[in-house]
Amino acid sequence: LRQAMEAHRARVEEGMFYALEQKARRNRVSRIDPAYWVSLGYEHGSDYGLSVWRPLAWMLGGIVSSVFLLWCIGIGVFGVTGHAAANPAAVINDALLFSTRQTFLPFDALRTTDAILAEYTFNPGGTGWLRAWGTVLSLFEALAGLLLILAVRWRYRR
Repeated sequence: LRQAMEAHRARVEEGMFYALEQKARRNRVSRIDPAYWVSLGYEHGSDYGLSVWRPLAWMLGGIVSSVFLLWCIGIGVFGVTGHAAANPAAVINDALLFSTRQTFLPFDALRTTDAILAEYTFNPGGTGWLRAWGTVLSLFEALAGLLLILAVRWRYRR
C-alpha cells in the first residue's frame, strides 16, 4: 500500500500509513526494548515526520521552560538567588540570551569562560550547574532540530 501511494505521489497518505506501521511495530515490542522508546519519542516528537510544527513547538517550549527555570533561580524562588542587585527584567533578558545561545550555538556553555558565565544575573554562584544545564538544553534542542529536519525532508523529498 505504501509503495502504491508513493508511486502516485500521495505523500501525506504515505506518511500516515508509515506512522500506522510504526505504531503497530511498537505495540509488538517489549517496553524494555530501546526500540519501543525510540518509536514513542519519534511519535511524540514529530508524529513520525508528519508534523513540522511539533518539533518547532518542542524547540520553543525548551527555550521558554529554560527561561522560566533560570528566572525562578535568579529571583530566588528555590531559595537561592542570583546577583543581589539584579532586577527581574535583567534576569529574564540574561535567561533568554543564555537559552537561545544554547539552541542556536549548541554547547555554547561548554565553550564560554567561567568569567562570562559568572556575569549572568541569574547565576547564584559557580558555573558547573550552568554548564550542565546548558549541555542538557543543547542536547534537547539538537534532538528537536533533528526531528524538524527529518519532518521537512519527509514532506518535501523528491
